[in-house]
Amino acid sequence: MSAYVFPVSNLTAAGETRESTVKILVVDDEVAAGASLGNALRQLGHVPVLACHPHDALDLLAFDVDAVVTDIEMPEMNGVELARAIRALRNDLPIVFCTGSDPADILVRQAASIGPVYSKAWTLAAIKELLSDLDR
Repeated sequence: MSAYVFPVSNLTAAGETRESTVKILVVDDEVAAGASLGNALRQLGHVPVLACHPHDALDLLAFDVDAVVTDIEMPEMNGVELARAIRALRNDLPIVFCTGSDPADILVRQAASIGPVYSKAWTLAAIKELLSDLDR
């Protein structure tokens, strides 16, 4: 299994204590991209759980995650297929997507019908917006 659980942090990037953290499953076949988002989430006081393969992500649902951020374009199982499989297991779990693909791409449009879609060009503002979408 290609998964990493980052240590729990109760501090935000500004050093303020958070009352609660969110355990977020980050799924990306590009290890560096997933780790980068995971590190940013950790710095904001959340607990990222990283999976490099969609099948591993399904196994990691046992970690009792609160939300999922998944890449759309992945080999063997794309993010839309993963989201559908997750919905079959946990219909209550918030799912957002990230992609480097063209917004007009059919998979990106399919993903947008399930949850919000973000560009992989992460900024602090985009990550905070993503967290806001996960909270809905």
